[in-house]
Order: sequence, then C-alpha cells, then structure tokens
Amino acid sequence: EAIKQKKALRSLETELWPITLDKAIGRGLPQDWVDIFAANPRRNVLSIRRIIAGTASSKLLKDGDLLLAIDGKPVKNIRDVEEGTQKPVVSLSVLRDEKISTIEVETTQLDGSGTSHIVFWCGALLQDSHRGVAHKGFLPKGVYICRWFYGSPSQKYGLRASCWITHVDDTPTPNLESFLKVIQTHKNGQFVRLKVMSFKANTRVLTLKVDYHYWPSFELRRENCSWVLHEIALQDSEEPKALEENDNPTPEENTTVTTDEMAKKVDIA
Repeated sequence: EAIKQKKALRSLETELWPITLDKAIGRGLPQDWVDIFAANPRRNVLSIRRIIAGTASSKLLKDGDLLLAIDGKPVKNIRDVEEGTQKPVVSLSVLRDEKISTIEVETTQLDGSGTSHIVFWCGALLQDSHRGVAHKGFLPKGVYICRWFYGSPSQKYGLRASCWITHVDDTPTPNLESFLKVIQTHKNGQFVRLKVMSFKANTRVLTLKVDYHYWPSFELRRENCSWVLHEIALQDSEEPKALEENDNPTPEENTTVTTDEMAKKVDIA
C-alpha cells in the first residue's frame, strides 16, 4: 500500500517466525491472549527469530520475544506487521520472560539504494556493510570484505571474504572513507598490518605486502544512477638510485688490498 501511494517504505527490521499456540502457552502467554490468537485459523503467534544489527529494534528487542500487538492491534501474520509498521514510531506489545511489556520502537526507512561505493584493493573487493550482512545480527565497525581474487596479495597473505577490516596499522577503519585515507599513505611494496574480525567475532592480525603494480587499486561510485570508476591516488615505491657514470670505479681504484695493508688499516682504526 505504501508503494502504491509512493510513500517511504518502513520496516521493523526483525525476522519473524510463527510458532504454534501451545508453544506460546508454554512460554507464558496469558489466557486472554490465548483466546485472541485461538480465533486465528492458523492458531500461531509470531516470534522474533533474528534482529538486523545496528537498528533501533536491535537495542530494544531480543531474539525469542513474542510479538503480540502493534499499537494495540493484535498481529496474526506478517502482513499485519508490514501494515502496522508504516510509521516512524510504533508501540509493541511483547511477551518476554512470561511478562507482557509495551515497548516504543523506531522503525527504519528503507531507501532501496543498496551498495553505492566499492573499493578494489590488493585483490580484495571492499565495501561498507550492506543490509544483508546486518541481517546476520552482528555488525562490527569496519570495512566488509565481500570477495577476493586468486593470485592476489589478499589470497597470499590470508585476507578472506565475509570478514571486516577494523584497523590498518592500529588506525581504526569504520568505513570506506577512513580506509582510503589510511591506504593512501602506504607505498608500493610496503607491509601493512591488518586487524580482521569474522562473523563469530574472532579477531586476528595479519601482515600484507601491498602490490600496486600488478594489482592496482580503484573505486567504483554510483553517481546519477550509473557506476563511475575512479583511480585511487597511491604512493609509488621508492626506486633505487641509478648508479652514476662517475660512480663506477676505475681500474686504478679497483685494486687488490693485501693482507698486510688490511692489517695496518685495522691497527690505525
């Protein structure tokens, strides 16, 4: 209905799962609510199975809560939840620990934009955490690794997908912009220290040698409904100084030093 009226679509940002009425009674559902849901032909109650991380719901709701009503109106299916949450703030009646409580929760506006910025660095595709990742219920502050390529420094030094780069050389990188600022200070061939976190909150530190010659870095930004490629300004490696012509030793200078002469030099030193 919101889409038909060209209104912003809002979401409670929870994954709901129906449970049978007898299981809800086992969790402490009062009799008056049992009578309400018993009138539903499906005879089920919606249970919160997972909450999208980083949202208002993740701070107030918990996995396993039973969602009974929205703004005083009982919810019997997913459609009731979708229609009842099309406002900035909703009042939820929730059963938790055999007690019914009323919780004011802010809904999340969905813009549908998705990913709009991607960085290719040392053979790894990086981006800010998208909504699908947050659906797992865990969202650290870092740059999300969505893919790596064979033969790249990322593969060689153990940088894998479905992880977050939270620090580069002890500098926090909560988003792509901060990550770009840090990597632009490194030269080609230089080693960098990365702190990486997995979905299980396991943290590890690895060292990666950057290679901007065979694996150049660039970024893709979505601008005016199209993707635009931008090169990333990175520092080149310091090339060794070329040997000047007058630096070559002449045959006279390139003489052999005898053992006695070397011993005298050592004694003088």
